[in-house]
Amino acid sequence: MDELRCLPDIQPRLLWKSHTKRRTYEVFAFAFGVWFGLHLLINAVDMKINLLVLKTFNPKALSEFYEMLGITFEHHRHGNGPMHYAANIEGVVFEIYPLSHDKTVDNTLRLGFTVENLDGVIEKITQHTGRVTKVPAITEWGRIAVVEDLDGRKIELKEAAI
Repeated sequence: MDELRCLPDIQPRLLWKSHTKRRTYEVFAFAFGVWFGLHLLINAVDMKINLLVLKTFNPKALSEFYEMLGITFEHHRHGNGPMHYAANIEGVVFEIYPLSHDKTVDNTLRLGFTVENLDGVIEKITQHTGRVTKVPAITEWGRIAVVEDLDGRKIELKEAAI
């Protein structure tokens, strides 16, 4: 009866007192609950974004803007769908689609990208669009700047760690 009936590393003081079947089941249920909770927490981290779609009245110009950040787009069409621009950024498909003229652009979306040469990217953007809303500065998250794309979406640019 004094033998250990469950995992020794989970609440050992309760395990040693587990002399009755009821108490053994309680301790087992507790251990299982801890294991299951950790299992859910660990597996929750496995989820990641795999698709991001922006819609705009001028997909070509918007794709050229994002190419200044270092993204390479290809021209695509899926079946009978509209021609659009698509890029793959480390397993995330980033697409730019045309927006019908009876709709409005959603410029409340904020994106963030890590770039190799923050000063070089800011210089390109300044020369082509001039929409730098926050110049590069060191923050608690690293060296960051904020720009606006052609539709007014805020884009946070973070310099890659060396």
